[in-house]
Amino acid sequence: MTKQIPDKVLYNNQEFILAGLKGHGLFKPIDFGISPEMTGIATACYRGYFCKYACMDNKLFLVELSVIQSNHERLPLIEGISAESDDFLFSRYQNLKIPCPLSGGLLIVQNPITHPGHFPNPIEFSEVVELTFEQGFLQNKIDHSTKMAELRQRVDELRKYSKPDSDLLSVISKWSSSPDKLSNQEQKKLIGYRSEVEKIHELEWSFVSNYEQQPEIQK
Repeated sequence: MTKQIPDKVLYNNQEFILAGLKGHGLFKPIDFGISPEMTGIATACYRGYFCKYACMDNKLFLVELSVIQSNHERLPLIEGISAESDDFLFSRYQNLKIPCPLSGGLLIVQNPITHPGHFPNPIEFSEVVELTFEQGFLQNKIDHSTKMAELRQRVDELRKYSKPDSDLLSVISKWSSSPDKLSNQEQKKLIGYRSEVEKIHELEWSFVSNYEQQPEIQK
């Protein structure tokens, strides 16, 4: 999978990447009358859109929406603003200021310390902040950066000991091309490795609960 274009969040005059979400109240294109038939997909944007939000005066707003336009169908106005095509695949609504009635939380990150993966993972960033909202009003801010640095050390140790050897790499390669040809022993080895990977993932997100990694690729 290609690295996905994430949503962005403007907070304290800085641009963050949205890495995790819980709750409900963020907008999707369908909320503005943009049906799935009007949008397409790209390898870097499987859900067909991405957003920019801003936290201003302790309130959350949608300030920009970019959509992959399908079949050149006319996109509707949003708050009197029309979508403008860029030089790439996207049609972009800019200068929006639509209140988001989010009740839940946003995990926002910046300053990567390693090359981020396909989906932004807080463990990959030096600054990790949790913002919680009630009906779009900011309730609390928690800076998880120090806790994340400590957690990163534990994760690095686990990764060191669970790094696949040449035999396991061979099994993974065989599974990718012909999963039905794995022997029982190979299947057990693969299941064990998957279990270790899942433990690492759970540890990476253990500093919060009930968050879904973003962006969610389903429309």
